[in-house]
Amino acid sequence: DSMLISAGMLNRANRVSFDLLHEDGEISLEACALANCNQVLDVSDSSAAERICTLATLAEQRKRTSPRGPALILAIEDLAALTSQLNDEDFARLYWLVKHGPRARVWVIAHLYAEDAELIDERLLGAFRTRLIGATSDPQRSAYLAGDEQIDASSLEPGRQYGVPFGEDWLNIWVCEPDHLAEERVK
Repeated sequence: DSMLISAGMLNRANRVSFDLLHEDGEISLEACALANCNQVLDVSDSSAAERICTLATLAEQRKRTSPRGPALILAIEDLAALTSQLNDEDFARLYWLVKHGPRARVWVIAHLYAEDAELIDERLLGAFRTRLIGATSDPQRSAYLAGDEQIDASSLEPGRQYGVPFGEDWLNIWVCEPDHLAEERVK
């Protein structure tokens, strides 16, 4: 959520917009309230697969011409929940969008619980070029998710710190929140 909120706070909707696909559960009302938010869809709803198809078509059109319009982000709250709902054709569209969308200014960002890593087709995981890895108690899972058997994310602070595998080292990333959100967390 913090990535979407910061993207919305730092960019006007005509520059960056996003869709959020989530599994039944808690969604960020702050992200949904931003003008940058196009729509929020449940992954089990057929409209989620339709939105993937629409974005893939748009990205394909943009690739053939000069990419115009806002940068688009498809944010997926639970990648395993989404992919379990997709048929083969919709899965292929999602894979294509992850792999080729960025050239057309359409990015897919996805959250995946470490324990669900083996549920995701390796081709799809491999299509994500940049992976933010969070803390996990299972070093083998973090290495699998990072695509590097030397990576161990157990030293990262859960929920607050992430890392991007960078050669044999980490590029560390801390979650920063707007002041009013940090104050609410303390209360």
